[in-house]
Amino acid sequence: MSSAGTADRISVIGLGLMGASLARTLVRAGHDVTVWNRTHSKAEELATEGATAVDSLVDALEASPVSLWCLLDYQMMAQLMGDPSNSKALRGTTVIPSATGGPADVRLVADILEPLGAAVLDAKIMFFPAQTGESTAELLLSGDQQAFAQHKGLLSDLAGVCRNLGDDVAAASVLYTAVWSYDFASRFAYMEAAALVTASGLDLEDFTKSAALRTAQFPEQNAELSDRFTRNHFDGDQASVDIYAEGVPPMMGAFSAVGLKALLLEGVGRYSDAAEHAGYGQKDVSVIYDMIRSRKL
Repeated sequence: MSSAGTADRISVIGLGLMGASLARTLVRAGHDVTVWNRTHSKAEELATEGATAVDSLVDALEASPVSLWCLLDYQMMAQLMGDPSNSKALRGTTVIPSATGGPADVRLVADILEPLGAAVLDAKIMFFPAQTGESTAELLLSGDQQAFAQHKGLLSDLAGVCRNLGDDVAAASVLYTAVWSYDFASRFAYMEAAALVTASGLDLEDFTKSAALRTAQFPEQNAELSDRFTRNHFDGDQASVDIYAEGVPPMMGAFSAVGLKALLLEGVGRYSDAAEHAGYGQKDVSVIYDMIRSRKL
């Protein structure tokens, strides 16, 4: 039975790795789940686990008052939603779209659905398929507040952390982009640095251990950065811009010495040089946030 103690009827549209994981988790939580996918065999696989597989999208939409769309992009969603038969079935329902795309893409879908009287609650999945349903999995949601309140129990079965970002249907998309931008850059920086270690003949395990100690300090340091951003306080002598500007070139040299590029580290150098040339050399490196925010870079 669901965490809210009641079973809901919901249709899951799109059964890729994530869509199938979401549908499977909802079935296991005791919900009445209808599934549809263009490749019907994927829906049939879920039917063996307790979902109801249907042949047409219209049938899926008519089966439930709530539909969770997990497709590749919002353009594909918009195309399907714009079909007259599908539009008719969507009237007065709750639609939870989830796809890769920016705020404009989310609004594209909302502009189709809202004239139909549909409640739109955009969902941004902050976890991998294997983590679906876990207490630490995070789901960002924004849009229709009544829909969020009504279906919070169902959504909590998908992710232990459901964060409601308010009425603006595009809010979840903005935060999603910010968080994954940070994640992607961190992951690629790790690969860049690991390549330097192995190309230099060092033990990758030593790098892994030292990197773990360094990154364990990130939460506290990020909180301090956010505090500086909030207070617009960019003075300090612990991590000044000029330290970064002067420190990056020899680090770049270490990569060049073994024939490697370091595009992310190069980006750090470009930011630092720009801030130094703007006269911020003695400021805390957090001043670069202010330069980015103020469109000075």
